Amino acid sequence: MAFTYTDGSSDKFLNRRGAGDFFTYPDRKIHKNRINTGMTAFNFTSESSAIREVFTIYLTDLLMVDSTEGLKVFSDSNSAIQAIKKEKLTSPLL
Repeated sequence: MAFTYTDGSSDKFLNRRGAGDFFTYPDRKIHKNRINTGMTAFNFTSESSAIREVFTIYLTDLLMVDSTEGLKVFSDSNSAIQAIKKEKLTSPLL
């Protein structure tokens, strides 16, 4: 099983907005990723971008697909997780 930890943030006063994720593979390899979420992103947008990015990486990274039995996502943004779950239920793309 692979594990990932996500976080996103925005600071309108410093004009810094972004997100990141940290993967641990079953063989203990580590993957880190940073995402620029743009100048107008809110904290929620940054958080949800990080979560979406880990699903994209998980579904496209051959090390993930070939060597894992699943993915556990850890996030401190319950609102972003709930929004993604709701979208999954209503979107044919998810």
